[in-house]
Formats: sequence, C-alpha cells, structure tokens
Amino acid sequence: MNLIRSRTLVLLLGLGLAVLALRPFPAADRFLSLVLVPCRFLAELSVPVEWLQDRGAQAAEASVSVDFTGELGQHASLERLVQASAISDRFSVPPGATAVHGEVMGRDTHDLDRVRLRVEGCRGLVVGLPVVSGDWFVGVVEAVDEPIDGTDSLLWVRLITGQDERIAARVASSDDAGVAGQAACRLVVGGLAPRSDKTYLDIHNPSRRDVHSGTVLVDERPELGGRYTGLANGAWLGELVSEKFAGKDVLGIRSGLNYGSGLYQVLVLFPDGLARTVARDSTLVLEDDQWRNARRFLRAEPSPWREGVWISIGRRDGVLPGAAVVAGARLCGRVGQVGVLRSSVHELGDPGLAIAVVAVVGSGDAAYPFVMGRIESQGRLPDGRVAFRWDASVPLAGEAADPPIAVQLWTGSGEPGVPRGLWVGSVDLPRGPGPHTLLVAQPPAMARAGTWRVRVLSSGDGIQVGGGA
Repeated sequence: MNLIRSRTLVLLLGLGLAVLALRPFPAADRFLSLVLVPCRFLAELSVPVEWLQDRGAQAAEASVSVDFTGELGQHASLERLVQASAISDRFSVPPGATAVHGEVMGRDTHDLDRVRLRVEGCRGLVVGLPVVSGDWFVGVVEAVDEPIDGTDSLLWVRLITGQDERIAARVASSDDAGVAGQAACRLVVGGLAPRSDKTYLDIHNPSRRDVHSGTVLVDERPELGGRYTGLANGAWLGELVSEKFAGKDVLGIRSGLNYGSGLYQVLVLFPDGLARTVARDSTLVLEDDQWRNARRFLRAEPSPWREGVWISIGRRDGVLPGAAVVAGARLCGRVGQVGVLRSSVHELGDPGLAIAVVAVVGSGDAAYPFVMGRIESQGRLPDGRVAFRWDASVPLAGEAADPPIAVQLWTGSGEPGVPRGLWVGSVDLPRGPGPHTLLVAQPPAMARAGTWRVRVLSSGDGIQVGGGA
C-alpha cells in the first residue's frame, strides 16, 4: 500500500511539474528564481574553471575588443545610410511644409496596425499629420504622448493597413509625370484586400471599373475633410493589380513597403509654423548609457540543437525580455527569461529567434540600405554559419535566376531593445520572391566572447516585447 501511495505522489508531482513547464506561473518563477540564487553564485564561482578549460575565450574577447573600433566606424556610416532611406527620390515634400525624421520603436501587440514612433528634436506635432517612408505613404498620426526630456516626441501612428483607414488616391495615367489631378482612375484606399495568400492594400469606390493596372498615388483634397493629409499628395501606395483568388477577380494594391516588419525610418509631414525643432546632442546608439556589462557563465539550453546561455545580470539591473546582447558592435542574441539576478539569452543560432534586419548593398558612395524585414533563425550549421528564413515579401530587385549579391546584415528598427546598426553577419542575398534560406557567416569570436553588453530599455523605447525566440 505504501509503495502504491508513493508512486501516486510521484506521479502527481510529475504531472504538476509538467503543467508548470507548459504553463509557467510568474509567481512560481519569481519564487524559484530567489530560491536558486545560491546556485547562481556557485555557477559564477565555477566560471573560471570553464575559462581554464577553454583558453580560446580570452583570445576571442581580445579579438572583439580590437575589432570594435572599426565596427563603430561602420556603425556610424550605417546611421547616415539608414536615416537617408526615409527620404524619397520620387516624392517631394510640398512647398510650405516641413518633414522631420522619425524612427519606429515598436508595435502595439494588441493592434498590429498601430506603431510607436519617436521623433527626435521636434515638439508641437499634432494628431492627423501624414507619415511617409521613402516613396511610400505609411499612415497618419493618431495620438501624441508626453515628450521625452523636452526634445523628442513620442507618437502613435495608425497604418493605412488598418481596417477602418481610408485615403483618397488616383491611378496615374500613362503620361502622368507626377502632376496632381491627372488620373486614369480615382479611388479610396485603406485596409487589406480580401485574400489570405498575399498582403495587398484594398481599394474602395473606384471611379472606373475598367482600370486594372497602374501606379496608385495619394491624392487627398481639402474638401474631403483631410486637414493635413494633402501634404502627402504624390506619395506612392503601390501598383494596382488584378489577380484570380478563390475563383474570383480581386483588385488590390501591391505595395513596395513591408508594413508588417519592414517599417524602420519615416518622415512626419506638417505645415510650416505648426511645430518647432529643438537642438539636441546626437549620440551613437553603441555609445549611449543604456548598456550593462554581463558575463556569460552557463549553458541554458539542454538540447544540442538549441543555442542559449545564462548571463550574470537580471531584473535588478534593468534587464527586460527581448533586449539585445552584443559583443562590441556585433549582435550575439536577445534576452529570453529574466530573473532577479540572472537572465537567459537566445543566441543567433537558436531556432526561432527573429530579428529585423537591413542589408547594406554596394560599397562607398554607391552603398544603399535595403530594408528586408524580419528574418528567423533555423539553427546553426556544422560549418558555423546560421541559417535564417527570409520571406522576402518585398524582394531584392532582379530575376530569381540572377546571381545573389554579397551584403552585410545589420539590425533595423521597430523592435524595442534591439537598436538599429548592430552587425549580424555577411551573406549572399538572393533576388526574386521568397521565401529564401539565408546562410549568414559570422566570425568565431561572436560566439566565444566571455563578456557581453546588454541593452537596457528606457521609457522612450516603445513597447516591451516577449523573449527573443
């Protein structure tokens, strides 16, 4: 009887632990984190033994330190390139209007058609202002939050992909050179077209039913109620296409902007005199005070195909889930679970880790940034390269048969805790529609460095995201 009772207790305990593993309780996690603090210190004391067994760690740290100066220079060059990507060659800010640069900091996790925007060095922005990115119309300012430290503004922008969003537009005629008023068709654009296989903008109330192709441009008129949206007249919405879906002809607009994960740098347009710019000091992200040193000390993933370690700082130090972990200017991973005194890190080779990236195509004065959107890790290969899945919803120009282009990958914007301009690796970038598998090469020192730095989120970084995986 006692044996049966013992087995029952063991079974119930095992079931309870399984439930906790599948559906963790925050209170239980905090309790275990505190109870296991002595184990954490024992692990810290054992780290030198691991270093003695792995002499390559110290050499790798020295390599990271030496390379950091050169990578910081590349980071500064990338800053200029990425910010210039918000400026269009085809859309011009109209006379009597001003454009200020902003960066997407995050997305509303409960409403994916709302993004958080930080505008540096500008005050007085109001609801209703149009937002563009390069050639493309993005949406309008929906809310203005309290300014940060007297110089920066935090805005909420409602994307044109929102179900209730609308903007007047025109399909440019074949001889249209961008002059407002010339149109093969007038229509209203907003929301997503009723199809599940592709993300196209939807059209409403077209003035003609026989126009099935052409470039769609914003064409707002004051009498239609848009107080400020006319400032974006001439911005691109995409190409009008007619395709078969579920046995029906469906009209939609194929955009060249990845609204889901490729929205990084933007311009907010406003009439002259409405807002004022404020002088502010410009500091490179890698040199600001939102970094904390951390020591990696134990492997956090029992599975051989996973990549994760524990680091020596946690919630007490201001660490939050999703934060970037770097060695020099190189992204090593993202924070996963956060305890009081330690945190886990999902390294780049950990399957499921996702980051937003930008590719630098070309070199020197001919270099330009190509916004790729999010890529997702599929694991590290035996040769050390990391395989990433890239959907390429906005592909690199060219035919699929064309040879790939050798590029450098850097982090983009839009993910709290992962600032732009962190080096990810080098890759041969394929052309044409995806999905593609990218084999990203990294120097061995990225994975071997013992000392890392962790990004600490501030109130201006947007919305907290979940773990890095």
